[in-house]
Amino acid sequence: LDYYDNVGSRKRTFNVVDDLGPLSLNLHVTPANPSPGQQVTAHATGDDTGRGGSNINLCQVRLSTGPWRNMAATDGSFDSPVEDVFRSIGTFGAGKHFFEVRCRQAGNNLYGPTNSTTFIVS
Repeated sequence: LDYYDNVGSRKRTFNVVDDLGPLSLNLHVTPANPSPGQQVTAHATGDDTGRGGSNINLCQVRLSTGPWRNMAATDGSFDSPVEDVFRSIGTFGAGKHFFEVRCRQAGNNLYGPTNSTTFIVS
């Protein structure tokens, strides 16, 4: 019996909507201080834990304004809300260089915000 004298149980259904894409965090390169002509690898972490908790299903990197290129999951599989990722991005001449990373969650294939960083080749 409830406040309005209704008898029986009330079933409530809630739909959880994951409408925020994952963050792209911890952007860095290896080696940490590359020399001209040395192969450089971009690294990042895709994290959806505070934004709906969906598994990450893709992370991508791009140099300056070039095309987006898929990154690989460090553990070999995109199967959790937090994924460490990497991709070889080539060799560079001396100077300051820039790359961006974005990640997508599997819930509804939303990309999160793009994050960027610079690195120095000397």
